[in-house]
Order: sequence, then C-alpha cells, then structure tokens
Amino acid sequence: MRRTPSPTWRWLRRADAATHRWLVLVLGLLVLVETTSGSILLYQQQLGLIYQNYSWTSPSHTATPSKHPMSLANSASIILNYHPKFDPLLAIVDSKGLYEVSGPARDYSYVVDPGTGHIIGTTTLHQTRVLTFLSNLHACGLSCKGRPGYIGILDYNIPRVNLPVGRVLLGIAAFALLYLCISGLISLRSGKKGVLNSLAIRRASSRYRRNRDLHRIVGFVAVPFLLLWALTGAADEFSFVSKTGYTLEGRHPPGRSYPISTEIGAPRISSRTAAQSALRATNGGRIVGYRGPVGSEGTYRFYVIKGVDLWKYHPQEGDRWDIAVSVDQYNADHTWITYSAPTNTPAGVLFGGWGNALHTGDAVNPIMRSVFFAAGMTPLVSAITGGTSWTIRRKRRKATGRGRGSAQHVDRSGW
Repeated sequence: MRRTPSPTWRWLRRADAATHRWLVLVLGLLVLVETTSGSILLYQQQLGLIYQNYSWTSPSHTATPSKHPMSLANSASIILNYHPKFDPLLAIVDSKGLYEVSGPARDYSYVVDPGTGHIIGTTTLHQTRVLTFLSNLHACGLSCKGRPGYIGILDYNIPRVNLPVGRVLLGIAAFALLYLCISGLISLRSGKKGVLNSLAIRRASSRYRRNRDLHRIVGFVAVPFLLLWALTGAADEFSFVSKTGYTLEGRHPPGRSYPISTEIGAPRISSRTAAQSALRATNGGRIVGYRGPVGSEGTYRFYVIKGVDLWKYHPQEGDRWDIAVSVDQYNADHTWITYSAPTNTPAGVLFGGWGNALHTGDAVNPIMRSVFFAAGMTPLVSAITGGTSWTIRRKRRKATGRGRGSAQHVDRSGW
C-alpha cells in the first residue's frame, strides 16, 4: 500500500521547489559561470604546459642519476654564480626530476640538473589570455588586478567581511549550489522504489516529462561532485565554513603563520643546514619547494611532501606539498611548521586534505578527471532541461487558460 505523504511534507516540498526555481532565476547564471569555468580549469596545468617553452643548452633533458644529488636549496646559489643579477624566489622540482628556479613572476626559470649541478636550460611560461581570464573569473570573481577581465568595482573590499565583491559573489554562488543540491535530493520520492521511479526516463511520455526526468537524473548523478565543490568553494571564500567544521570536531582550524628571523646580525646559516633542520622538524619527508630569505627578517621556507601525495597528478611536483616549514636564517634550531594539511579527521580531509586536491582534480589522473569535467558541465545540462520544462509548462498554461494552482501537472522536481 502506497504511503501518503503528510500535509507538512507536501508543503515543504512545494516550498522547496518554489525556492529552487527562484534561486535559479536569481543566481543561476552565476553558478553556471562558476561551474563551467571550473570544469575547463581542471586541465589548466596540462593546457599551460603546452605554452611552456624550453631552451636546452645540454643534450640531456632529464636528471642525471647520482648518489649525492645537489640539494634543491643550493640550486639558487648555482644560478647566482653565473647570473648575479637574477633574483631567485622559488625553486621547485619538476616532473622530470630537474630543478626549476624562477624569479618573482614565475614566468622565466633556469633549469638545473641535480646530478651534475649544472644549468642545462631555461624555460619560459606563456599563459594564454583565455586561461588567465578563466582563472581570474573562477578564483577571483574578476577581482584580481593585472589579469584579463579585471573589473575595478569587483575589487572593492567590503568592510567587516574583508573580502572583495568578486570573491563574495563566488561564495554566494557556492552556497547557492549547495542549496540546489540539497533541494534536488528533497524532491526525490521517499523509499527505495520511489527514488528509482524518480530516476527513470519515460520515453513514451511527453517532451515536458522527458526533459524533467533528464533534469532530475543528471542532477542526481553529479550531486556528490557538486556538493564537494560547493563546500570546498564556500570554505575558500568564507573562513567560517571550515572553522565551523573544525569546531564541531572540537579542534582548532590549521592556520598559516609567517614567522620572522630574530637574531639579526648573526652569521647566516647555509641553505643546506636550513634544509636539514626543516627535515628534522617534519621527521623526514621530501623537499619539493624552497624559498630563500627575503630581507634581514626573512626566513628559509621549505615545502615538503610526507606520506600520501594528495596532489599526485599535478604536473609540477614543486606545487605539490602538504607541510610548510620556516627556518630562522641565523639559527637552525629555530624552526616553525607554518602549515600542515590535516588528514585524520572529516573536516581535515574535506577542507585541508583530499577536498582541495579533488576540487582541482589533481588527486586523479587526467583520464579519470574527465568524469569530474562531465560532472562540472551538468549544471549546463540542467539549465537547458530545466529551462525547456519551464517554457513548455508556461506555454501549456497560457493555451489552456489555467492558473498556477489549477495546473494539471505540478512539477515538484527540484533538479
């Protein structure tokens, strides 16, 4: 015997469906722009490497095997010996095991073979305006100055919120997507059989019903991905989201600190000594990124991979790290772990570990990432099918002269 929903539940579903539609009308375009641009940016690193030009001065383009390879920190010193006017800011390990040492803009780098300690080439990165624009759109809401598409008014910092208008809009879009996902789940019929019936496409039915069924199914299949992106995206813009998650667990959220060197005037320790001190602080691991001290108060900064490599498929190894360590440039005993990605609690996994790696797609290989790409494009499909259903239903009402409450088929589908 079929269970009859209570009046309260029926009212809730109708109110939810109405809220769903109005939210789509008001914020649907913002959500659509964010999810579509994010889907393309899943392959940003791979697309960017197409425009990375190498100029080799050595026939060998891979790291020379060595029992005692040069440390990453010493690679900057090698370059300064030959190019004293170069300003090395960041040294990373690339996908070939070579060291790339770049300046502040990171658009020009020297390539060093750690096995021989020789400069074997240079690399120039030319990001296309399209990718840079999409990055500005998706990550900054067109508020990043100096990038294509920058809009000054979106860079206005809102008092108290302490965020530019563009990023606040991105946070609102993330919350809107979160609600749309929950709303779609509410729209499904109760019970296992009811859910299965809600996710069936009735081929022999009208065009209106086919679009509505497809709208519901596409949304349901993609909801795990959309929920992940909504939660992690909201946390990126509004810190209270992740703080709430950690508070519910009874923990403090991990913060990033930027300590300073204090014993100014003392002899500076070597980068090798600083690297050894950093690895002692982390109880091992592998250094994949290094920044030298800037100014008299600056510190050595090392980026370390330890344990599971969450960013395994990011093409630049130096951009994959889970621990950041600072070392006083005058005293090797003064070390600070300035960031450590938590992975042992649900909030840590979602907001500090796997969540971020899955948000960018770098936790899976490029082939598996195509599933993420398809999920990111589902809001576009939902917009088409939902818009088509709404148009058909509106035309039907006009043709029959029925009012809103007397429509023959009331669409309670949230998707």
